[in-house]
Amino acid sequence: MKILERIFSVIDSFVKERREINDNLLSELLQKTNIRLFPDQAKTLKFLYQSTKKFKIIEAPTGTGKTISYILYALTKEKFDKTVISVSTKLLQNQVVQDLKKFTDDFVILMGRSNYICADKAEFYNIDLSFIPKNIKEKIQVSRYYCRPEYQEKCKFFLEGKCEYFNTIETAKPKKVIIVNHALLPYITNILSLNSPTLLIIDECHLLPFERKEKLLVSEEDLAEPKEPDPKDFNSIRDYNLALEEYFKHREKYEILKKQNIESTGVFPVDRKIDYSLDFYSEVIFVSATVPDLPISPEEVDAFYIEDKRNWSAVTISVKDVNYRDKKYEKELIGLIREVSKRYNKVLVLCTSYQQLELIKANIPECVTSKEMGTFKIVQKMRDGEIKIAAGTDVFWTGIDIPGKKCIIMTKLPFPVPDDDNDDIKGFISGFESMFKKFKQGIGRMLRSSECGGEIIILDNRLVNYKELVFYLSELEKAGAKVVYECKKEEINKNERAKLTVVK
Repeated sequence: MKILERIFSVIDSFVKERREINDNLLSELLQKTNIRLFPDQAKTLKFLYQSTKKFKIIEAPTGTGKTISYILYALTKEKFDKTVISVSTKLLQNQVVQDLKKFTDDFVILMGRSNYICADKAEFYNIDLSFIPKNIKEKIQVSRYYCRPEYQEKCKFFLEGKCEYFNTIETAKPKKVIIVNHALLPYITNILSLNSPTLLIIDECHLLPFERKEKLLVSEEDLAEPKEPDPKDFNSIRDYNLALEEYFKHREKYEILKKQNIESTGVFPVDRKIDYSLDFYSEVIFVSATVPDLPISPEEVDAFYIEDKRNWSAVTISVKDVNYRDKKYEKELIGLIREVSKRYNKVLVLCTSYQQLELIKANIPECVTSKEMGTFKIVQKMRDGEIKIAAGTDVFWTGIDIPGKKCIIMTKLPFPVPDDDNDDIKGFISGFESMFKKFKQGIGRMLRSSECGGEIIILDNRLVNYKELVFYLSELEKAGAKVVYECKKEEINKNERAKLTVVK
């Protein structure tokens, strides 16, 4: 912990002299502790310490060291007893851990119940825990309906302290830093019984859904009011508890259908508001390369923006004259992957569906996909040179970090699946903003360090129809990138450019 104590002393000096400090002073001081802080990181720390508001926004390009900045702030701000860091994926949880390890070991990763195996269920089904097939894992995962307080009094694994899920929670409670994912965040204050000054950091906050649209599949069975099982009808407490678990699942769905006035079978959109209980936290820091609109009054927020000053001269961006609806699309995609793999030892394919992953795997067996291997493991193996071609969906666009020379292929513009009528203007605007943010995140997978460079190839000629995308690529051209359009591009004059509304 010596390194942490040294950083404390540096920050103390910084805070006392903050009115006279220049942007590079903190960087110079930290270099004396053998930790190099880049100018943008120093500016970020200065902003965090000088801001007096509860809510803070940091919008900065990928690769600018945001994680190190907020970790230093969390560890050196004495008024916080705990820090909760929420990220969007397990991969990003592990990436935060890699940075935390540089300063402290007082942290833990906590995931939702479904990521843990229920030993009681596993024993009941006679499952070998050394190898769990994917189709069985869902059957034996921890669930709130099975693991009720009433059943905990009877579960030998809980009573003997052998429950993986509750043991992890107990381990997390005394830790200084708890790393969770966005799905778990609404419940974390209750799970950990947090009751002391706590800092909340929401990284990749553009992926935090304050409202979630879901598609509910309704069957005849779902429409029938569920009947609570009678314990007399079962031979064992486990049989009864499993039946009760199914009953509670059915009951929850049935009540949603009643509330939404759904009385027929089919697929129905359901809106769910999510309460993140932000009132509990002493401070909340929102972090992203593209911070979205937040349900917070502007008067309550301090914001800090870092301009993207990266040099893109080692990058070529090509927009292919092909569309995913074309007959030649699949052949073009497979041929392109094979061709670039002859020139690059690292090829990342950013897909928008599992069907694309299956297509690529069927035609290029040596490609490793996120369906068959965890993304964190893919990243490790690709960095070690064990994997040359990798393909994945969501997290490949937003959180994968592969340094060095590489080729990135975008299979198409990452528009979300439309919820309702295609003529819905609000729906299109929302979908476009979502696509544009994800597109920029995908572009951001290229420059992860000073050694990075290569090609980004976009297999979607629709790009030229969106002036915002063309303008964004023209900004990268100004930063040194070579942008090649292999499809017809309408010229956008300077006056039109000035009128463009670029989604942040």
